[in-house]
Amino acid sequence: RQTGGLRKIRMATGTQGKSGSARVIYFLATEEIIYLVMAYPKSTKDSLTDAEKSDLKKLTKLLKDEV
Repeated sequence: RQTGGLRKIRMATGTQGKSGSARVIYFLATEEIIYLVMAYPKSTKDSLTDAEKSDLKKLTKLLKDEV
């Protein structure tokens, strides 16, 4: 939401399950091109701030313009 088309998935790492482990933010530009934008452990960041969402939306626009 509010990121211009980025997607977030949960990934399990080590002994933790998906809900308490890592988050991966990516942009699916085409069927062949996927941009990994950011990955972080949930223990350090629960959700993106409004400022981060705004910055990511700008980045998404740049990526869309490149494709």
